Amino acid sequence: MIWLRVRCVFAFIVFSMAIPGCGGSESGGNTGRISVGVSDAPMHDAVKICIAFDQIELKPKDGPPILVEELLAAKQTINVNLLEFPGMNAAPLLMDYEVPAGEYLWLRLGVNAAEGGTGGVNDNALAMECQGDESYLALKNGGIHNLYIPSGAESGLKLTGSIIIPQGGEADFTAEIDLAKSVAYPGGLAPDAIFRPTMRLVNNAEVGAITGKVDASLIVDGCKPTAYIFEGDTLAVEPTVDNALASALVQEQTNNLAETEYHYTVGFLLPGSYGAAFSCDDGATLRLSGDNPVGVVVNEVATANFP
Repeated sequence: MIWLRVRCVFAFIVFSMAIPGCGGSESGGNTGRISVGVSDAPMHDAVKICIAFDQIELKPKDGPPILVEELLAAKQTINVNLLEFPGMNAAPLLMDYEVPAGEYLWLRLGVNAAEGGTGGVNDNALAMECQGDESYLALKNGGIHNLYIPSGAESGLKLTGSIIIPQGGEADFTAEIDLAKSVAYPGGLAPDAIFRPTMRLVNNAEVGAITGKVDASLIVDGCKPTAYIFEGDTLAVEPTVDNALASALVQEQTNNLAETEYHYTVGFLLPGSYGAAFSCDDGATLRLSGDNPVGVVVNEVATANFP
């Protein structure tokens, strides 16, 4: 098992899917509940990105870490196709798990992503479901890569800071992985690909979202339509993909008049001011929205269009 590391941001999440809790610490007084899910900012060239989560660990301020070895009843690993959970959607890894109430120093997620593994060798390209209990990536060109996390990442996807589980209450977390920034294909490693997660973790505070429409005339031949979101002050300087907070694929939709439209949604954003940009070429050229700056408000969806 390998641990992933992430920086902490606080936000409130309501999961769109419910999986029963699988137990937890001693029940009764002085306990609360925790939920953990995962979402993604997807990749254009991938048809399936399977991340095999195999453990959750919580460290109380006082006392040893609490291990959740079985994420679901009678199942040691949850292999999630992250492409099925973009925007405001999150795949639940843990739901309403009972733990002692109080302050926690960190939370970590374990991932089965070993070098030289067999992730994807038995994959059925026609099925959206992930196969097996190892992490892998399936591309549109038919290639399948075992994903591995290099040494040095063993300390894990680690949320540090003061995490409060209220007595009789709930604490919810969602980790959003920016897949386009997380996967690399160094020469000589085939069929492996390196997975260094670039992530945001949101926990226990209210959030909003940004959505918008991209005019069809901007979707030119060879375009990889992507929307990028920048924190407010970023637009005072030249924005680049490297300083984007989040991204989302611009997806084709059909409206009620059977007309083709292009839309995007970026979720899990803390209240504040943001800038939106659109690109056809992986961010080499950015077109700013005329609706900038975009104000995100708790539990509301703001709009940033590209006419």
